[in-house]
Amino acid sequence: MKKILIGLTLLASMSSFACQTDTVLMNSDPATERLVKRVLGEDVKLDQNSHYNSLERKAIRLYPTIMDRVALSSIGGMAGTSCEVQGPNGERLVHGATTMKGDYRYDVTLLDGSKCTIDLFVKEKVKRVKVKFLKTSCEISEEG
Repeated sequence: MKKILIGLTLLASMSSFACQTDTVLMNSDPATERLVKRVLGEDVKLDQNSHYNSLERKAIRLYPTIMDRVALSSIGGMAGTSCEVQGPNGERLVHGATTMKGDYRYDVTLLDGSKCTIDLFVKEKVKRVKVKFLKTSCEISEEG
C-alpha cells in the first residue's frame, strides 16, 4: 500500500510540474572517450559539437524507461503535452527524465586521418553513467 501511495504521489507531482525540471543528467563524454580509446586505441579523436561543447553523437535508438511509460499513460496525464518528446524511431519519452538510455553513433578520426564510426549504448542518470561498446566500422588492431 505504501508503494502505491508513493507512486501516485510521484505521478501527481509529475503532472503538476509538467516540464519544469531541474534534472541534469551526468555528462557521458568522459566515459565515452575512455571506452572508445580502450576499444580503438589512444590515438583516436571523437568529433566535437562546437555549439554544445560536447561530443557529436547521433541517436540511433532511445529506450523509454518505466517512468516514461507511466508518465505518458492515461494515468500520468503527460501524453500529448510539451513534456512528451519522440526519439529517432518514434519512441515516446519524457523531457527531463532522470534516466536516458539509448544507442548512439559517434564519428571517429583515426591517427592516419581515416574516418569511421563507433556505436555505443549509453545510460545516463543523475549520478552515474554507463557506456557499452556495440559495434564499429573502424578496423580494430589485434594489439588492443
